[in-house]
Amino acid sequence: MDFKSEKISNTWILAGWCIGLIFQIKTGGITQVLTFICGALLPVALLFLLFLMRMLGAGDIKLLSVLGGYMGPGGIFTCTLCSFVCGAVISLFILIYHHIFFRRLLYFFNYFNRCITKKKRISYRCPGRRRPEHIHFSAAILISILLWIGGIYS
Repeated sequence: MDFKSEKISNTWILAGWCIGLIFQIKTGGITQVLTFICGALLPVALLFLLFLMRMLGAGDIKLLSVLGGYMGPGGIFTCTLCSFVCGAVISLFILIYHHIFFRRLLYFFNYFNRCITKKKRISYRCPGRRRPEHIHFSAAILISILLWIGGIYS
């Protein structure tokens, strides 16, 4: 869905939250509702600033929130870190493939310089059409979840 429309449907997100809540209650009783809530809210709290700066989409944060409902706060924290590592590796390959690594590195440092000198939050994304360096972070999240399922981390 993310690759096709660059959106993650709120219907799927809501269904995921409901199934996650039911899963937590069935596996640990009503006391697991707090685990579900903390796991679902942690990605929102951790990543909200990146959303405001347009470095990360709302759908990606909601997707991590759904996973947090299943994994709990500890699991989703590790999953989020792993997702960012996977995203960095994907991005590095794309930047090298398109021969734009140094240009994007310069853009990154100039972005922070502009934020500091203007003393306000500025959108990170380049204006205009979709660019090759704009990755679908849901792919990095998928790789992270596959690593979790495979037992690489817990």
